[in-house]
Amino acid sequence: MKLTTPLLFVLLPAAITAHAFEIQPGNWQFPHQISWPSSNEYVKDTENMCIGETESRNYIRTEIQTLESDGCTVSQVKQSDTEASFRAVCGDDLFDFSYRKHNSDHLGVTQEIRHQNGKAYTIRGDMYRQGDTCADN
Repeated sequence: MKLTTPLLFVLLPAAITAHAFEIQPGNWQFPHQISWPSSNEYVKDTENMCIGETESRNYIRTEIQTLESDGCTVSQVKQSDTEASFRAVCGDDLFDFSYRKHNSDHLGVTQEIRHQNGKAYTIRGDMYRQGDTCADN
């Protein structure tokens, strides 16, 4: 099944300094599954990303700043040193993000996306750090 909306993999907003959601910098891989409510169909995908040292010190704050700079409104931010969640509204789309840090090299990630037209899907997977340096993509 072809995904009609581009995969928006973004991460979290601003009042987040009490607990830094710190991870290791480097090359990360996000194998995930995209599924739809009331359907047994799904799509598997993998995203590779480079997370720099500055971004890794408070990963959630960095993701939120990215969303806000893209014009999204971020709210309902909750963060500890091991778990984080937030909501982002970007145009007609509503995103609920949640992250669970298993350790500084492994994150559980869930993104629930709802469109104003009623369509929805969920992205679920685990992010794993693959190494210290980032490969050219």
